[in-house]
Amino acid sequence: MPIVADENVPMPMLWRLRQDGFEVFSIAETMSGVSDETVMHEAYSRKVLLITSDCDFGELAIRPLLPIAGVILLEIERLTLPRQIEIVSSHFAKGEEPWFDFLSVIEPGRVRQRALPSI
Repeated sequence: MPIVADENVPMPMLWRLRQDGFEVFSIAETMSGVSDETVMHEAYSRKVLLITSDCDFGELAIRPLLPIAGVILLEIERLTLPRQIEIVSSHFAKGEEPWFDFLSVIEPGRVRQRALPSI
């Protein structure tokens, strides 16, 4: 599953996702400093998921004028980085959540999902 990672996603998490077999396009590595709308467009043009810890993307994702394949919002910053990495990796490894077409919020102990508007 290919993923666009916003520049606020820690590099060790990206390395782990890559190690787990995911193709990760990192905004921090290639397009640092671009606007949120540009990040959304990049993910949409690639038809891939966007992973971020920026809550602004939750609002942007539900706007029908900014289409996106899916957004995964990380709300686990209170945890240690190794624990954050394990949580994200385990959720992806399980394959239980339908990530595409949803705004998914990963929190300690649960995942909340909201369907994205149809374009």
